[in-house]
Amino acid sequence: MHPITHTPYQPSTAVTWLTRRHITPPIRKHFTLYWAIFLLLSTIAWSTITPSEAASQVDIGVLAYRGDAEALNRWTQTADYLSQRIPQYRFDIIPLDHAAMQLAMQRSKVDFVLTNPGHYVELEAQYGASRIATLIKQEHGAPMTRYGAVIFTRADRTDLKTLRDLKGKRFMAVSQDAFGGYQMAWRELLRSGVEPQRDLAKLEFSSLPQDEVVYAVRDGRVDAGTVRTGLLETMTLEGAIDLDQFRILSTSDGDSFPFLHSTQLYPEWPFAKLAATSDELAQQVAVALLTMPSDDAAALSGRYAGWTIPLDYQSVHELLKELKVAPYEYLGQVRLGDALRQYWPWLLGALASFLIIAAMLIYAQTLNRRLHIAKLRLENEVGEHEHARAALTSVNARLQHLLTATPAMIYSCAPQRECPTTFISDNVHGQLGYETREFLNDPAFWMSRIHPDDITHYPLTTSETRGTATRFRNSSGQFRWLLDEVRLVRGDDGRPLEVVGYLIDVTERKRAEELAMQHQSELAHCLRLTTMGEMATMLAHDINQPLTAISGYAQGCTRRLNNDEYDILGLRRALEEITHQADRAAAVVRQVRAYVGKEKTYHARFNINDLVVDAIRLLEPEARRNEVIIEQELAPVPLYSLGNATQIEQVILNLGRNGIEAMFDTPREQRVLRFVTKREGDNIQSCIFDRGSGVAAEELDNIFQAFHTTKPGGMGMGLSISRSIIESHHGQLWAAPISGSGMLFCFKLPAAEAKT
Repeated sequence: MHPITHTPYQPSTAVTWLTRRHITPPIRKHFTLYWAIFLLLSTIAWSTITPSEAASQVDIGVLAYRGDAEALNRWTQTADYLSQRIPQYRFDIIPLDHAAMQLAMQRSKVDFVLTNPGHYVELEAQYGASRIATLIKQEHGAPMTRYGAVIFTRADRTDLKTLRDLKGKRFMAVSQDAFGGYQMAWRELLRSGVEPQRDLAKLEFSSLPQDEVVYAVRDGRVDAGTVRTGLLETMTLEGAIDLDQFRILSTSDGDSFPFLHSTQLYPEWPFAKLAATSDELAQQVAVALLTMPSDDAAALSGRYAGWTIPLDYQSVHELLKELKVAPYEYLGQVRLGDALRQYWPWLLGALASFLIIAAMLIYAQTLNRRLHIAKLRLENEVGEHEHARAALTSVNARLQHLLTATPAMIYSCAPQRECPTTFISDNVHGQLGYETREFLNDPAFWMSRIHPDDITHYPLTTSETRGTATRFRNSSGQFRWLLDEVRLVRGDDGRPLEVVGYLIDVTERKRAEELAMQHQSELAHCLRLTTMGEMATMLAHDINQPLTAISGYAQGCTRRLNNDEYDILGLRRALEEITHQADRAAAVVRQVRAYVGKEKTYHARFNINDLVVDAIRLLEPEARRNEVIIEQELAPVPLYSLGNATQIEQVILNLGRNGIEAMFDTPREQRVLRFVTKREGDNIQSCIFDRGSGVAAEELDNIFQAFHTTKPGGMGMGLSISRSIIESHHGQLWAAPISGSGMLFCFKLPAAEAKT
């Protein structure tokens, strides 16, 4: 790489030409004023021809040497001032430390920067930043365009009188890249014979804000420190420190600079634009800054007296060169990159010649080796080919044997409605009685032998995998249950290519499932009979009431007829009441018979609300006997599902009776049994709440197991059978304790659409 060089600031060609050719010596000394007036008039002219559009965002990165809050408080009004003067843009202040500003410049996240001179010189070399104005700082009523650094210690440190006395001491600065916060002092230390990295006992960096350095020296955490000029006086006025607590090392009294300082003075902070920022915008910003009155609110808030044309920063370049820091970190060193750039044609030619000769030698040797290897490889390939052919023949035979011996019938077909078969294993003949060619030759052979009720399973176009039980007619005309595990294969473009799967005969398993279902139905029927036996007393009471009423009305009619009292209206009313009570008794009998009788239809469409109402009617006698209040909160619309309505009602009745029995020890005023039904997505849900003693948490996993009971004298079959019934309907039954006391039992079933 070439060493980084610096070109001192040069005015633009137009400015130089105006200064040298057309401005007489008496006028030249007032050139700054004339130049500012010229820029002001130019800005006014531009503002009259620029169309009014939505303001564009312009970000100004500011080095926050006293923290983000102080930087925003100090410079926000300057951004507002620029936004007012250049209304087509909106300026914002972005407080940054050294590292953040480097990153922002690298990523072009800001349009302008306001930073210290040393940092500016580095940004100028790395990112093409160019200054457009220099800050006139207002320090305690005095406008200044220069500043320096102050090196200080505690006033009671009598052992530190000169900079040379700092050898072996602890020293603190802001950052190694801070111009006023370290580099100015670094230069003075070197000139006094103190190399900070070598001669100091410890060199610490506090990072921003610089106030931390002052506090560290005051509190004795370090022996000495350095900050930019004016900070000690400012902190004294703010009441943060007492200036008498400190002593300045290497003071400079030979100039008119009003603040304590230990270094030479350098130009104040520059306001610079990035290379990507338009020159027109930069010129407008320069005019606005140079014409800012010293008493403007922005200047007062920023504690400065305005701006001036860019000063000469040559002294800054000299400091950075002397310290050999960016952008002069390689100054005086001979780098490999520089040598390569200077002598690259000769080096490239020599390298090319060497590579050509070496390549020729290597190629000749490699060619001989390749010829020998090719001969051996050809001989080996012939042998491997014969071996592979024999192995392939063996694999094909083994694969065919496995396909024939396995109980699964493997197949593939095209993803169309008819699903024409493209392959099927030979064992299909032994299991279904058909030859493989029958499947392959007839595209409709497969679909024509599937049971009509199962034809809706095909084709597989909406999902990637599926496993269904399908009835398939074998060669003897009987339907066999086949488990069809199938997967849809798609191409790179997502289109279906092929359906692959395997078939397993599960007819015997289906028969076993049907037998188990029949046994479950028988067991449920026995449980219903047992339940009705336990409820006989309450049901007898419900039947006895209408029978008693019928007897009373009949006896009354008899007495009237015996007494020749022929009140036709009274007799009619008595007979109507007898009819009503007879219907009431008959309804109880019908309900009991329907509940305990054998169900004839397994799958039927039912409304869960109707089943809950019927179950409540059967539970009401037992509830009245145990002083339990039954509440219901049923869905306002019918909730339909498919299945055995009698078995589902048995589950509701069983859960309700369990809830009543669980409240034997509950205070009478709290005995409430509540039934709730609702729709949950694609399911219907029914819940029963009770206020009983509940079930312990460790028992929740066991209450649905067969023969496990928490009731004295219970068989432990009710909840087990109830869960089996719900799961056989593709549903789910669960229990959960209620906060305070009581239990919640819920089950959900797949919803069925209402018939229209």
